[in-house]
Amino acid sequence: MGSQQAAAGTTHASRVQASKAVAFGGFHYLVALAVAVVALIVYLTTLAGGVLPGEPAQTLLGLSGAEANLVVRHVVWRKLVGLAVVAGGSSFSLVVNAFCAVVSALGVGLMYLVAAALVGLMLDGDHLKSALGVQARKDAEAMSAIAGVFAAVTLAFCAPYWVAATQPYIHSFYLLWLLASIFLSLRFVGTMKMRYLWAFCVVHGAGMAQTSCFVAFAPLLYLFVLFNLWSADRLSGRVFGRMVLLTLLGGALLLVNAWEFHGSEGYALAGIDGYFGIVKRLGREILNGIFGSLPRVGWMILLGMTVAPCLSILLTGRRALNGERDWSFYALHVVVLVVTVLVILDTRVSPWQIYRKDSLQIVPYAMMALTFGYLMAYLYAQTLLLFPREVDDRQNRLPQAIRYGAVLLATALSVYAFVGSRRDADHKRMQFVWMYADHLLNNLEGRTWLLTNGVLDDMVLVRARELGVPVNMLNLSQANSRLAQKRIKAKLESVRLRNSADVGLFPLVQEWITSEKDVASQLGLCLYPDLWNFGDYEVYPNGLAFFGADPAQMQEVAKRDLVGSFLSMMEAFAPALERVGEKDSQRNRFYRQLVKGQVSFVGNNLGFLLETLERKEDAFTIYSRVHDFDPDNVSALLNFATMVQGGMHPELKDKAMADLEAFQRKLTTPLEIWSLSRTFGYVSSPEAFAKLGWSWAMSGQKNLALKSLTRALKDLQPENRGKLRSVMADVYMQSNDRVSSERVYQEILAEDPGDHLALIGLVRINVMNGDAAKAQDYLAKAKAAGVPRQRLLYETVGLELAVGEVDRARIIAQELVEIDPNNAEAHVVMSAIASQLYLDAKTPEATESALKSLQKAVAELERVSGKEDFRTLFVKGRMHLITRNYAEARENFKAALKRAPNPNIVPLLDSILTADHALVDKEAALKTSREILHRDPRHGFANYILGSLALEREEYPSAEDYLARALEVSPDSILVLNDLAVAKLKLKKLDEAESLIRKSFKTDDQIYAAWDTLGEILLARGDVDGASEAFETALKLNDKDLRVHLHVAQIHFRRGELDKSREIIRKLAAGADVFMGDDLAQYEELSQALLDRHTK
Repeated sequence: MGSQQAAAGTTHASRVQASKAVAFGGFHYLVALAVAVVALIVYLTTLAGGVLPGEPAQTLLGLSGAEANLVVRHVVWRKLVGLAVVAGGSSFSLVVNAFCAVVSALGVGLMYLVAAALVGLMLDGDHLKSALGVQARKDAEAMSAIAGVFAAVTLAFCAPYWVAATQPYIHSFYLLWLLASIFLSLRFVGTMKMRYLWAFCVVHGAGMAQTSCFVAFAPLLYLFVLFNLWSADRLSGRVFGRMVLLTLLGGALLLVNAWEFHGSEGYALAGIDGYFGIVKRLGREILNGIFGSLPRVGWMILLGMTVAPCLSILLTGRRALNGERDWSFYALHVVVLVVTVLVILDTRVSPWQIYRKDSLQIVPYAMMALTFGYLMAYLYAQTLLLFPREVDDRQNRLPQAIRYGAVLLATALSVYAFVGSRRDADHKRMQFVWMYADHLLNNLEGRTWLLTNGVLDDMVLVRARELGVPVNMLNLSQANSRLAQKRIKAKLESVRLRNSADVGLFPLVQEWITSEKDVASQLGLCLYPDLWNFGDYEVYPNGLAFFGADPAQMQEVAKRDLVGSFLSMMEAFAPALERVGEKDSQRNRFYRQLVKGQVSFVGNNLGFLLETLERKEDAFTIYSRVHDFDPDNVSALLNFATMVQGGMHPELKDKAMADLEAFQRKLTTPLEIWSLSRTFGYVSSPEAFAKLGWSWAMSGQKNLALKSLTRALKDLQPENRGKLRSVMADVYMQSNDRVSSERVYQEILAEDPGDHLALIGLVRINVMNGDAAKAQDYLAKAKAAGVPRQRLLYETVGLELAVGEVDRARIIAQELVEIDPNNAEAHVVMSAIASQLYLDAKTPEATESALKSLQKAVAELERVSGKEDFRTLFVKGRMHLITRNYAEARENFKAALKRAPNPNIVPLLDSILTADHALVDKEAALKTSREILHRDPRHGFANYILGSLALEREEYPSAEDYLARALEVSPDSILVLNDLAVAKLKLKKLDEAESLIRKSFKTDDQIYAAWDTLGEILLARGDVDGASEAFETALKLNDKDLRVHLHVAQIHFRRGELDKSREIIRKLAAGADVFMGDDLAQYEELSQALLDRHTK
């Protein structure tokens, strides 16, 4: 049977060889090599001089060791690039770029081979011989070579491939791999030699284990080879089975990939569950990539302009190339030619014009290149088939002219595409981004952390790796990314800073600047220089970042040549930035504006610093030069114009006014002056700082708000300070700083004794302080000052509630309701009073009555404000909370959160956290606590929750820090004292642990958990008798907790009372599944020790 199949295969191969128009030999390989060499030379002339932002920098980030590698797939690519990185040394990015150029050039050569081989297979040698005569083979050879050359050139110099060829993009590598797979399948069909088939199966199977494009091409290629096997009578179960096994063998690369990633630093950060978790993720990524690789918007354009034309020529090419005269074939080829030319000319409908910012789309462009190569062969074939050669050479001139004209026209088209693509692929004009990285890194002065917007981070980190500069990035755009937080935590030594990083980036920066003495020598800010106001630091620009300095350091900074160093830097950037014009790619223009904006941002704030140092002339010089450098910097323009209007350099007044008018004409929306400081730099205006302070307050950053408001207050006229002071007092109140708020209100009253807001504010402060007499005094002053009676009644209700006069408060509240039954605030007050009555109720009847009053108040509030109003939802949430319907309470609070009118949402989040805690919903409590601490890092309850959860996870240093923060807020909380004592115990800080737990007894000595904790502490000290007494006390208070019984068993074991210890352990065995973590370890340890003693 095998010999019959071999004979059949030989016969088929002979038929194929006989009908082939092209003998695929050394000539094609030489042309392929020549085309590849030419492409490589061009690529090297436009090679990026370093790593560029975006995907190239992301690729090198993990492979260079600048950060942990998080890319799970692409093991072959990563290993090859890794070798290039090692070989490149301190210039590894350039070596990697050169490696990518070589890979891409090889891809160009393979494109030639694929196009030439495909056209060669399509041509029917017998038919051509009858139509073209003795020169049929040469003509077929020419058609094959023309297809290959134009396909290769079109691919080589289309914009996306050229861009990928000169930077570390993975796309060209996988295209090379895919073309190798396709070429092997074509060689198999052309020769019917099985070694090509086996090689194809392994190569394509390995490709499917790495990227989805191989999966997408698999049906087409496998059906192609299977059909030809069937046609040759060589398709058998044995051959098919071998194909499957070899494909699986190649696909085993996925398992190798998973093994290589397993256990790496990136694996630890990614949080993947085990080896098979990596395998599942790899498979999911590859399958999702089949459709996920297409753009979400306009994917039909991409398929219609590149993929569909290629598929159409594959289906019709054999008949068309061999003389099919049906008009539909001509029409199809005309349409395909028009579409392909539109893509090559990079018109507005070309995929590169639409998707250049999002992805390179190289495989569709490779299909387009293959289509164009085929079309050139088709045009050449038509000139021969429609105009057969004549004996008289003069009659052959017209077809020859048509052929040569078509080739020349196609060549001109390729040249035009070359020129257009070079603009996108020539990276020499991107020198300014490498200058940016060098200037940033060379001016850190030993600082190792930078706060950034993240856009250029990867590039800067790679460059830092090359230069050997240690630096880490705090990327503000990933402020709440758990992965980014893990990365940052792994690099921080301080437990407190690691805990802050676990909450978010802003809390980390706040804690760092507030509590770390050396922060000014560790941290630099590339944006939001205001953040230095978290601490007692002044801000100064240095290089391209902002540093903090204390007053003594600032005196030294002022002695530097700040103006000269900045101007020299700006002058270095200017020519590099000017090389990028409006006709450059969108990417180049984006990065140009980004770098120019950062330089001018730093410059403007340097001018502001010089103003504060009373160096007006230097400040003016900076503002003027920055405005010339970056006319789009609005802050520099306004500061420049303000100084001119103030009398400096009057000869420039006309220019300043003209620039201002030009700017105003360009405005399409009103200018928010407070936002300028974050984008363009400070504007020297009290109004700007006042609004900036309010914007910080709105975002929950109260410390920053107060610093900006204080700065604004200094420059305001006395008569304009009252309103701003009221805002400051309100911000202090939101921060729970009643002392500062009272001080500000007193300052207001010193200037205006009848200020309504200040008087009412002082009433509320004294109510909260429990000073009813002072509150009553200020209430009287408010009445005398003319505060409306209704407002006075509301404040009186609060005062009566504070002193316990609930009935009197209810009478006043009822009066408020009667004054205006549709006043929502009155019904909110009624609900608060009903809630207090419910909590104070001593009998079931009183409880029932209070609940009805509360429900009535809520119903009235719903009537007045609607069911979806913030006040309604909040009051309903409070009602459900006090009646212990925690699930409903949480849902109401969450709904209210979406409609919160006040930026101070911490009290609302606190209510949600209370419900989370009551429902024992640990995941929700974790999330809510982080949200709270993001706004208020000192929040006691949120810190307690995170501390207790860390304690459960046995992260004792983290738990200790969270609980210590909670204790600062609630120094007498038994829960906090107990949990903190446990954390101290686990950290072997026994003295501190015992001190804390004994302090809790002063508040309440009837808490069994506290006695149990004391027992553990004394046992750890070796005080067995004291521990025994503590555990017995715990059992008297609560004998249901099995952990206490376990501790008693340990006491018996220590005393040598093994039978008593065994008896307790035997009883615990039935419920031992409740033990977790350290308790489970203690149980198992004691059980094993008793077993060992029994055996002995």
